[in-house]
Amino acid sequence: MKRDVKDIVALNRQAWDNQSSNGESRWVQPVDEHTIAQARLGNWSVILTPTREVPRDWFGELQDRPVLCLASGGGPPGPRVGPPRAGGAP
Repeated sequence: MKRDVKDIVALNRQAWDNQSSNGESRWVQPVDEHTIAQARLGNWSVILTPTREVPRDWFGELQDRPVLCLASGGGPPGPRVGPPRAGGAP
């Protein structure tokens, strides 16, 4: 059975709308100040599944390197691994 791509996109949109509207999903929570401060000290992690952290050695050395968080949607990974920018924004 082949699904129409539009149906899959609509299904995905509805699922994320539901996740964000109730605000309880870990995937839609903003990163708090403490987590950002710890990340700037080098104490950070990224979670891409509900139960496992990505191994740190997958990232290599990030100190003083620009980090582009593709497809992060401005979500939690950005402030955790991105260095502070001019103007104070993470």
